Amino acid sequence: MRRLTPIAVLAVVAASVLVLAAAGPAPAARSCGTVRERTGNLTSRYTIKVAKGSVSCASARRVLVHFIRTNRRSSGWDCRNGARGTSWSEACGSPYHSLFDTFRDSSFTRVIKAYYQGRSGDKSP
Repeated sequence: MRRLTPIAVLAVVAASVLVLAAAGPAPAARSCGTVRERTGNLTSRYTIKVAKGSVSCASARRVLVHFIRTNRRSSGWDCRNGARGTSWSEACGSPYHSLFDTFRDSSFTRVIKAYYQGRSGDKSP
């Protein structure tokens, strides 16, 4: 059995550091505009963002609007309502993992989020 010399170990560690450094920071979330959801006389506004992975804005909007309206996830997505302390109001990740109880971006290859922007309504008496 051959033993690695200290120089060989150092070379492996240095190569690993270079690979990790080349990956760089995660890209910023990509905005997909605002959607409006009407309930009775009230209209809620949400900003939709792709937080991670390759997702078209059309798909992000479709999946999140479906979840906002029905509180049910689209096929292949795991969706959650935002908890206290999160900046987002709804989020969905893919591929779907039924094992996770909490929503973590790192658990998914694709992540989309809706940020609640407020509500407006009729001013009728």
